[in-house]
Amino acid sequence: MNKDTRFVIQEIDINTLNVKVYDKTDIKILEFTDENFGDYFIRNVNDLYIKIDHKENVLFIEKTFNTKFVKPTSRELVVKNKIITFDIEAFLHPINKEYFKYLNINENKSEKDLKMFIPFACGFYDGQASYKFYLSDFDNYKDMLKACIFEMAKPKYNDFTIYVHCGGKFDFIFIVDVIKEFNDVELIGKQKFTGKDSKIIGFDIKVFNPIYKDKSKKFKGVTLKFRDSYKLLAQPLRDLTEEFKVEKIKGIFPYMFPNSSNLNYIGEFPDYSTFNKEDISFDEYSILKNENPNSWNLKEECFKYLDSDLIGLHQVLMIFSKLIYEKYRLNITKLFSISSLAMKIFTSNYLKSDNIIPIINNRKVHKDIRNALYGGRVEVFNPIVSIKSYMYDINSIYPWAMIMPMPVGSPIFSTNTDLNQLFGIVYATVIVPEHADPILPFRTEDGQLIFPKGKWTAWFFSEELKNAQFYGVKVTVHHSYIFDKSNDLFKDFIEYLYEKKRTSKDSKRAIYKLIMNSSYGRWALKFFKTVIDVVDVKTAEHLLLTHNVEEYIKYKNDKVFVRYSALPDVEQCNDYNVDYGLELIKSVNSQHDSISSIPIGVAITSWARILMSSFLFNPSNPCSYTDTDCGIFAKKLPKSLITDKLGGWKLEHTIKKGLFPLDKVYSIDSIEKGLIRKNKGVNNKLSTTNFIDLYKGKSIDLTEKRWIKDLSCGLVYVDNMDIYINNIYSKRNKIFYKGYWIGTEPLTILDGKIIYKPVLSNFSYINYLFIIQHNLIRLYDSIDKSLVIYKNQDVSLVIYKKI
Repeated sequence: MNKDTRFVIQEIDINTLNVKVYDKTDIKILEFTDENFGDYFIRNVNDLYIKIDHKENVLFIEKTFNTKFVKPTSRELVVKNKIITFDIEAFLHPINKEYFKYLNINENKSEKDLKMFIPFACGFYDGQASYKFYLSDFDNYKDMLKACIFEMAKPKYNDFTIYVHCGGKFDFIFIVDVIKEFNDVELIGKQKFTGKDSKIIGFDIKVFNPIYKDKSKKFKGVTLKFRDSYKLLAQPLRDLTEEFKVEKIKGIFPYMFPNSSNLNYIGEFPDYSTFNKEDISFDEYSILKNENPNSWNLKEECFKYLDSDLIGLHQVLMIFSKLIYEKYRLNITKLFSISSLAMKIFTSNYLKSDNIIPIINNRKVHKDIRNALYGGRVEVFNPIVSIKSYMYDINSIYPWAMIMPMPVGSPIFSTNTDLNQLFGIVYATVIVPEHADPILPFRTEDGQLIFPKGKWTAWFFSEELKNAQFYGVKVTVHHSYIFDKSNDLFKDFIEYLYEKKRTSKDSKRAIYKLIMNSSYGRWALKFFKTVIDVVDVKTAEHLLLTHNVEEYIKYKNDKVFVRYSALPDVEQCNDYNVDYGLELIKSVNSQHDSISSIPIGVAITSWARILMSSFLFNPSNPCSYTDTDCGIFAKKLPKSLITDKLGGWKLEHTIKKGLFPLDKVYSIDSIEKGLIRKNKGVNNKLSTTNFIDLYKGKSIDLTEKRWIKDLSCGLVYVDNMDIYINNIYSKRNKIFYKGYWIGTEPLTILDGKIIYKPVLSNFSYINYLFIIQHNLIRLYDSIDKSLVIYKNQDVSLVIYKKI
C-alpha cells in the first residue's frame, strides 16, 4: 500500500463495502464497491464490474454502455382522416433518341425498342366529388398535372393527405418532375423513402395558388401531403377493393389502347388484346363488347375507370382509418407505412416502460450486434422429389418468435465465457463436427448465408448457440454483450393480433394480418442509409463537398432535390479540407429519429431459425427443401403439430413431384393446385425446359420488359432487359451418382474460410430418381476422381464430375 494514499472503508451491509481512496492532498482519486458472494466478490468501479475470486484471480469483467431507449408514445385524441385519393393514367409512347444519353441507354437500340409513359389523364377524389383532367384539354401533360395540383391547392384542402396507390413506383416520378418547374410550389420537410432502392413513398408540398395569393396578403399557401398507400396496404388495388367489400370495385380498362393520336376516340369497342388478361376473361370481355358495340368513348371510359380507382381506394382507406382509430386511437395519416403503424401501435398501446427496449447508438456496439443478424434459412437439400411429399408452412413464424424471450435494458460488455450464464449477443468460436447437424449460420464474403460444418468465429444470439450445443456443436465464448431478459415484451401485442386475424373475416382479417406481419422488420432497421431531401442551394453545395451525392436536381425556387449517402465520405472531406469527424457526428445524430433496436431484430430472426432447426434433420422424415418458414418433407408431420395456433404447422401442398434447382426457384406438381412454379427475380414464368436446364447445370438467358424510373429526367419507361439466371448452387456441395445430381452436403469452414475436403455423408434415405439405403458416400473435391460407395462391405465405382 502506498503510504501517501488513504483508504476510507464504509460497510454498507454485511456483504458490501464502499472504498474511497485519497491522495496525500486529500483529493479522492478512486472509489469502488466490493460485494461478497461467498466464493467470489464483485468490484464495481465506475460501472465497470470485475468478478474476482478470493485468490484475487479476475474471473471476468463487465462494462455497461449507456444507451437510449424506445419511448412509449401517446395516443391521439382527435380523428384526422382528411383524405384525398389521386391517380394518373398513362399510355406508352416511343422514347425520343435525344433522351438516350441522359438515360444511359445503348445508342444501338432503336426508338421502337423503348417506350416511355405519357400521362394522359389524372384526377382526385375528396370523399364527396371527383375532379378529372384530360390531356386533350391542355397543351401538354405537365400543364394537365399542374392544373390538377392547383385544383387541390384550395384552402379547404389544407393539410389533407393525398394517397396514391403505388405512387413511389410511378405517379410520384411525374409529380416531382412537374413540381420542380413551378415557381408557386415548394417541397417542404424531409422526404421519406424506402431504404433498399430509395423509392419516394411520400413528400409534402406547399402550393401558393396565385388565385388565393392575390386575394389575401395573409395567404401562407396550402400544404398537401402526398403518400403512397401501397406502403400501408401492400396489395393490388383490385384485391383491396374486393377484400374490403367496398361499393366501388376497381374497374376494367384497355391499357394498351390509348395513344397520342386517338385520345378523342369514339367508335368500336377495343380489341381484347388491349386488355390485361388477368383482369378480364374473354367471355367477360364479350359481354362488355356486346353492351357497347359501336359507341365506346375513350375519354368517358377513362374517367369512369379513374372514378373506380379513386373512389374505391378512398373507401378502402376510410375503412382502414376508422378501424385503426377506434381500436388504437391512432391516425393513419400521420404514418408512412404499415411497419411504422405497427410500431406506433405497440409503443402507444402496449409499451409501458421507457427504459426497456434499447436503441444502440454506439457505432462499435451496433456494428458488433448487427453482425449477429442473419436472415432465414433457404436451402436445397435434395433437388428432385419423385415420390409423394408434403409442403408445410409455419403459422406466422416471426410473430411467434416475438413472443419468445427478448434482450432488453442497457448492453453490458462481458468477458464471462460461461454460455449458460449469458443472455445476449455472443462472440464465439464454434466447431460443427461431422456428426453434428449444420444449424448455425455463416455469412460468406459475398453476403450469402450458408449453414456449414467446420470451425469459425462470429457473433451469434446466445440462445442459438445453446440450441446448437444440443445438436453437438462445440462453443467457445470469447466475449459478449449481455442484456436483461424479458419473457413477455411482445406477448400481449402479438397474441391479440393473431387471435383477431384468426377469428376475423374479410377486411378486418387482412388488416390485423398486415399489422402483425409488419411488426418485426422495423426492429432491425439499418442504422445508416441513403438520404433524400430538398434543401437550399448552400446546403446542397456543402453536401457535394462532404457526401457521395447520387442525384442533384435544381428547382426553379432555389431549392435542390438531393439523394446522398447518409455518412460523409472521408476522402471527399479531406480533399476539400472539411472536418470529417464533425460531419460524421452530425450525420449519426440525424439518424436517431428512426426507432429500431438491433438486439431485438437479432433475437427475432434467431428464434425463427431455432424453431425450424428442430424439423430439418429428422432422419425418419427428411426435408428436401426449406425456405424460412416452410419445408418439404417425405412424410406427413404428426397431427399434434398441425394447428391454427401461433407457431403451428399447416399443410400447403401435397406434392406428386418437384424440381428444386436453386434457392427460391422451383417447380412442383401439387395435387391440390396443379403445377406451381416459383422463380424469384424473374417476372415471366420459367418453362419446364428452363427448370430442367438449371438442374442439369445450364445457365439461362432471358429477356424481360421492365419498368425503369429516372427521377432526374422525370420519366418512367419500358425497356427489354437481359436476365441471366446463374445455374451455380454454391450454398452446399452437390452430390452426383451416375451422372445424376441426387443431393447436397454441407460446405465445410475452417477458420472462417470455405474449404473443400472429403465430406463423409450418411444417406439413410434418398427419394429421387432412385433409392439408396444405408450407404456411406465419400466425396472428393477434384475433377474426374472416383467416388467410392460402400454398401454392405461391397464396393462399387462411379465417376464424379465436379461442376
